[in-house]
Amino acid sequence: MKGMLDRIEEGKYAVILAEEAGKEFVINKGRLPDGVQVNDWLEFNVHGEDIFNIQIDKQKSSNRQEKSEMLRNRVRSRSKGSKFKRQQ
Repeated sequence: MKGMLDRIEEGKYAVILAEEAGKEFVINKGRLPDGVQVNDWLEFNVHGEDIFNIQIDKQKSSNRQEKSEMLRNRVRSRSKGSKFKRQQ
């Protein structure tokens, strides 16, 4: 199954959103693979309400990151500056 590391809560719990199951898993942060960051995509197995064999899906994480960067650049290129002017 695949999911995304959504957030870290209280500095010790990892919240993973499982794409296929439409579920949220909360696990101890120490169970995450080394080097994982928020918004990284993960591959894992599910047994009941627990997940195991967690690995980073580097290709999907990279693809999503590149797509986000392209969208940000497109929005910035269309921007005509802020609508708010500084008052002096």
